[in-house]
Amino acid sequence: MVDAEKLNVRGASNGTGNKKLPWFLATSYLLFWGVLFFAVVIPLFYRLPKAKTIEEAASNVFIPERAYKDLYTLSNIGTKMVGSKENEIAAVEFLLKQLNQIKEDSLKDYYDIEIDLSQASGQFTYSDLIIMYQGVQNIAVKISPRNSTSQTWLLVNSHFDSKPATPSAGDAGFMIVTMLEVLRVMSTTKQTFEHPIVFLFNGAEESYLLAAHGFMTTHRWAPFLKACVNLDAAGSNGRELLFQSGPNHSWLVDYYHKNAKHPFGTTSAEEIFQSGIIPSDSDFRIFKEYMPGLDLGQIINGYIYHTKYDLVELISYESLQHTGDNVLSLVRALANAPELRNIEAHKSGHVVFFDFLGLYFFHYSETTAEYLNFGIAGTALVLVFYFNMANVRCFASDNLPPDSVVYTCDCDSNYCLCSRISSSNRCRICDGLRRAITNIL
Repeated sequence: MVDAEKLNVRGASNGTGNKKLPWFLATSYLLFWGVLFFAVVIPLFYRLPKAKTIEEAASNVFIPERAYKDLYTLSNIGTKMVGSKENEIAAVEFLLKQLNQIKEDSLKDYYDIEIDLSQASGQFTYSDLIIMYQGVQNIAVKISPRNSTSQTWLLVNSHFDSKPATPSAGDAGFMIVTMLEVLRVMSTTKQTFEHPIVFLFNGAEESYLLAAHGFMTTHRWAPFLKACVNLDAAGSNGRELLFQSGPNHSWLVDYYHKNAKHPFGTTSAEEIFQSGIIPSDSDFRIFKEYMPGLDLGQIINGYIYHTKYDLVELISYESLQHTGDNVLSLVRALANAPELRNIEAHKSGHVVFFDFLGLYFFHYSETTAEYLNFGIAGTALVLVFYFNMANVRCFASDNLPPDSVVYTCDCDSNYCLCSRISSSNRCRICDGLRRAITNIL
């Protein structure tokens, strides 16, 4: 018999050389992963923080109850199409009333608040269209630390107009009232910041992003804006998703990672959205031509997006709490970011980001992602060849006697123990692998 350390000799007739695993192991395997998905992944995906109450307002935290009351009133105005009475008069009057009350209640020894209602006209190219518009409305609110001299400002934006036949509670009344509450909390808190913040309540997003373009091209505050946080929706309720960043400013994602209390984001959404597969767009398309930023939006219950079913009754306090916590913490952090002083100095390329079940947020540069992808792919390829070469079973040819033995091959790319039997009985598998490797090398 050949080298006993390298050959495993077993009787072919006893049938013990090729045992099969019990059938129930496959079922158990599938059952395990199914239970794990429904018991862990699904609950974590829909997990929301406990809603704070109005009694906790003294803690200077986001209060969803106040935001919900604003949303109820705004949503019940009805459909707010650009040019309609509901959008141009009723919604504007409601927002101005709330903003003036916030200004009245603010800590005037700490902050200066300026409210500006403006109209814009202009033209631009959108895809293969030439867009011209006139008289679209914006309500901009600037909150600055008392006696601030900073010339680098942060923009926070969302829109209050709607598509036809929808009360637009989710898209984007949800984000409008989130901005109102964030402004309300920040203006009554002694926790100050360095850079002024402009909250832009724009009245024409659904009609080809008109108000955002008008603001950036005509408003006197636009030249001072250095970064933005855009808030929108393609659904209603649940968690908001970070689905666009930059471009080419990875430090913004780092701020999201460090300050978002309930992180939820993925670069995959960014790639899908920017590919044009989804027939939708956000004001971020306009803003990123002038400054870097982050784009966040609702995605749960997407089937009611732009329909008459986008109702305030579908939105929970917990969902408002989730978004409010994230936006409040993120805006506070970015308003103190030293990077705003010189944006170009911190341009660093694209970033890959994703969260793990909302428990942890990962992000790294595009270059690091390429190294990881090539490294993992290369390692996988090596392991495939290694295990195939190490575990190939070699069998004698079919013309051997019935009581012949079966040899387990311990071969490498240059030598096969099958050859110790006879060259004519060398296993076809080993020869095939050897030829394949030779061709590759």
